Amino acid sequence: MLPNFTINHEKKQITADRKFTYFNYKNFIYLKLIKDFIKTDEIQDTDNEEFYSELLTKSTYDFLYKVDKKIKKKIPYPIFNLDIKNQPDYENIFIISKLPEILNYIDTSISKYFRKVQYLEPLRATAQRYYRKQELAINEVDSKGSNIAMFLVEHHTNHALKKLIYKHFNLEFITESNKGHITLNLLLDKIKNEKINLADLGVGYSQILPVILQLWSAVYNNNDEQGCLVVEQPELHLHPAYQAKIADITIDIIDQIKKSGRIYNFIYETHSPHLINRIGELIEEKKLDKNDVQILIFNNDLHDTQITEATFDDKGSLINWPFGFFL
Repeated sequence: MLPNFTINHEKKQITADRKFTYFNYKNFIYLKLIKDFIKTDEIQDTDNEEFYSELLTKSTYDFLYKVDKKIKKKIPYPIFNLDIKNQPDYENIFIISKLPEILNYIDTSISKYFRKVQYLEPLRATAQRYYRKQELAINEVDSKGSNIAMFLVEHHTNHALKKLIYKHFNLEFITESNKGHITLNLLLDKIKNEKINLADLGVGYSQILPVILQLWSAVYNNNDEQGCLVVEQPELHLHPAYQAKIADITIDIIDQIKKSGRIYNFIYETHSPHLINRIGELIEEKKLDKNDVQILIFNNDLHDTQITEATFDDKGSLINWPFGFFL
């Protein structure tokens, strides 16, 4: 969820996935910089204690900017009167001194991440015979999927959306506007223009359509570097074959997101063996990397919830899966 950040005293290095505005500690060893090199010449006339204090109080970013330049001046180790055996202690002191910046960065990152989370409820809105027309731009599907007709009106001409739905479900949805309302239909025969209102079909269509639209939106209607889609029970009211197809369309979307260099998480809360088994088949078919999948099993007792992790092997078989889970 958050950018990777590790501290390793043994290897004497700290790695980060990106440069941070609030906290930058990439490839930086506190004692080594003090012991061996310093960038600026102004240290020559500076009291050691004053300089040491300054290092601990000035912003990390500003400090790294100065010491990361070409080295101009070497300062002998003894002048700082530091014991090399205590190097981890000095590094820890520096990190502790920057705790407000670290916490500020974490807080900002978490807030930024969760502001971009999209959510679909388990029991999504059933299809209406008529939807009231709204003179508003619809950029996303709401949590109940109650605005799918208006969303399709906004994007009904998008070729990628039509292609995605037809590729995985062999379906095509169309909208018609008449005076103050909109109808949402399933196209049965394109040549004869035969169609049927979604309200006259099984509830499964209204349950899967919001999921499809949110998946498409993750790629084509979203320019953020990272994001997350959370769907509770995407398989609800669906035929087993369609439950399995949720895995296929999700993998298709993941492949497209990877090509764009973005990071996106898809979290499904599910009880569907068809969805889980299809993920295993896709791993076996080499269409999905087993390391891109995490399965968490929640076992609810009277007073607490135990969480265990199940994984797939290279052949798509489940490891550490509880016996009788789907019975």
